[in-house]
Amino acid sequence: MNTLKLQEPYSDEVMNRDLIKENFLDLNIISSYKPSYESLIDKEKNNQVDILRAYSTEKHEKYIDNGFIVKPSWVIWILENKRFNNVNEYVTVLNKKDRHSIRKTIKVLNNNPNFKLVVEDVIKEENLKKFYDLYKSNIASMQNGVDLLKSDYKEFLLNKGRYKGIYFYLGDTLIGGVLCIKKNNMLRAIYLATLKDNINVNVSRYLYYTLIRVSIEDGYEFTSLGADPTLYGHMVSIGLFRIKRKMGFKPLPSKYMGEDSLDLYEKIVNIEKFNGLAMSLAYENNNLSSKKLDCYVFCSSRLTEKEKNKFRSSFFSNVFFKEDFYEEVIDSRLE
Repeated sequence: MNTLKLQEPYSDEVMNRDLIKENFLDLNIISSYKPSYESLIDKEKNNQVDILRAYSTEKHEKYIDNGFIVKPSWVIWILENKRFNNVNEYVTVLNKKDRHSIRKTIKVLNNNPNFKLVVEDVIKEENLKKFYDLYKSNIASMQNGVDLLKSDYKEFLLNKGRYKGIYFYLGDTLIGGVLCIKKNNMLRAIYLATLKDNINVNVSRYLYYTLIRVSIEDGYEFTSLGADPTLYGHMVSIGLFRIKRKMGFKPLPSKYMGEDSLDLYEKIVNIEKFNGLAMSLAYENNNLSSKKLDCYVFCSSRLTEKEKNKFRSSFFSNVFFKEDFYEEVIDSRLE
């Protein structure tokens, strides 16, 4: 069996081989790219395996019966701009705490004579370099951070007109920024970074606010906070999911927005690699053609109702909690 080191949590191409051992940081993954149910299931006995995956666009009941879930590898977070005439209308739909946070940040920064907002419709290397330095410091502070911008840096300069940069400065210090791609009817965030030290306002929320304002004013149909892998709790945190949800965005399988994403069957074998808590987004009722999503929460211990409510959302058809091999089904549409 060949071994492959992944740069991202999912493969981005279909291999011409059967079982492959794939490593992503400290995760040990066994992936199947051909019909090989028995040989893949046999690998579950290996105590070195954390995740089993079978990439397929067809329905396989054997996998489902064995505890696999059917999912896209990526989801993209979307906001429909047509719901709002301007960004102020958007703010009114947020909860009271988030409205207060954004308005406080706007007031504090706009009243600071050293604050400067820079919006570039064509990427300039001076600001891009400062952003990359800030981004690298953010990645270094993460438990499982990966520097994906390293391989994309030249792309932003070679095709600078395809991208938009939004930057916040206090004096000469970059305190936050977001790099976006202009995709037909959508302004899509790709990379975001903020200064973590000595800032007493929520810079990331103000960046999201500014991204939405620019997107609406430029006439885009959608604003996107980018794509996430559908497995939260390792490379991407569950907290990131909660932030995007609170900002009014909804996840959609990335393939429906014309982005790269493979369909697969996935089974978590070792929850401890996720510090005892993982969250996985899957197709509704294991239906590969559905645009709707179910949510699976895997936990090494029991969750309180308050903790469970942090995962429930109106955009999920169902939320499944798997605690100590105990399964409970909650239909979040009944909230």
